[in-house]
Amino acid sequence: LFMASRAPRVTWEAVYLPLVETILYGMASTGNGSMRLADGRMVPIARFCSWIITCPIMLFQVVGIHEVKVYGISCKNMVMAASLV
Repeated sequence: LFMASRAPRVTWEAVYLPLVETILYGMASTGNGSMRLADGRMVPIARFCSWIITCPIMLFQVVGIHEVKVYGISCKNMVMAASLV
């Protein structure tokens, strides 16, 4: 709720990811996050749905790190310099 109240200042990902995780962890904790296969094994379907729904969004956030600047220096340049060391 805190991040949702800061909506004009944060991106939609900061609200979307915790919301999806809360819903899916809630499903898993109540026992509704699993599916029984024909052979009797239980598959944690909520965990797989969580990965499918949230991983692409987190990857887009990681890719966006090159736009961040610290003291006017691009993080992309700092990462490249650190990799040379």
